[in-house]
Amino acid sequence: MVNIDEAKQLANYFSDGSPGYILEFSNLEWDLYTKKIVGFGIQERFGGSKGNSFKEFLVSEDISDHIKFKLIYSLNETMKQITAIRQFENPSDYKPPKMNPIVTLLIEEAYLSRAIIKCWFWAIEIVGSFLFIVSFLFLSFHYNFSFDRKVL
Repeated sequence: MVNIDEAKQLANYFSDGSPGYILEFSNLEWDLYTKKIVGFGIQERFGGSKGNSFKEFLVSEDISDHIKFKLIYSLNETMKQITAIRQFENPSDYKPPKMNPIVTLLIEEAYLSRAIIKCWFWAIEIVGSFLFIVSFLFLSFHYNFSFDRKVL
């Protein structure tokens, strides 16, 4: 669960120095982006600026931590792309964004959450494949040794 102080720090980090903003998103782009990531427009649902809607989203008890970390992960990946472009376009004036220890921990938690979910889906695929093979072998064995069928 993200508390209000952590939410403020994350919103500040992703504001890229402009309070109330999230990266370079317009209001429309922010809602489209969040609809793709979490399934609904955050600003549309919580109102206010992009930054305030992001904070409200993070502290909401109605939304699972998995969904919150999914957005944090995606925002961080988007921020990496934006900063890489900025660094390429103007290397002499480029200053990397500063990440305080709390933001670092929350972003690490988002990456860990994503890794756990990926491992879980990978485990489900393995179990599903195993069950398919076992079912196939059982049916093959049953068919080959059926009492109604003569085996040579």
